[in-house]
Amino acid sequence: MEHSNSNSNMSILFHLPGELRNEIYSLVLAGKDNRIIISSLPGSDHMYNRNQRPRLSLLQSCKSIRAETLPIYYGWNRFQILDAIKDLEAAFEFVESVEPGHRVFLRQVEVPTFDAPRAVEGMQKRGFELVTQLPKEIRDNFFTPKWLTFRHVDAEAVK
Repeated sequence: MEHSNSNSNMSILFHLPGELRNEIYSLVLAGKDNRIIISSLPGSDHMYNRNQRPRLSLLQSCKSIRAETLPIYYGWNRFQILDAIKDLEAAFEFVESVEPGHRVFLRQVEVPTFDAPRAVEGMQKRGFELVTQLPKEIRDNFFTPKWLTFRHVDAEAVK
């Protein structure tokens, strides 16, 4: 790990102003539509899948860059858990896979589900609140999946 710290001292990236570094990080980590799809469907070419998380090279380059980039990665992206449509536990597993100290940065976790009450209850147990409020006639229709958006309860405190 000492090697990582010495790399941060030598990198020209750290000679740039923080605002410029953040702009670079957002271009690399936020993607074109700020959406990361989580799916374990066979043949899926999504960035994440339920069984294997990607190892983002930028986040692993050194501790200093990791500390600067994680808030951008989790805060600027929308995480869509497609597997939740067939297995709501996938949404719970995803938020639990994020280190507790980093969950606060999650601003948009989107969950498609037929069981909105269970999704809301499960996410609340994990420190997340419902951002979208669906009309009652849509919320109570069990034949149509609903897309629910959650954020960590402390997400607004972290900017």
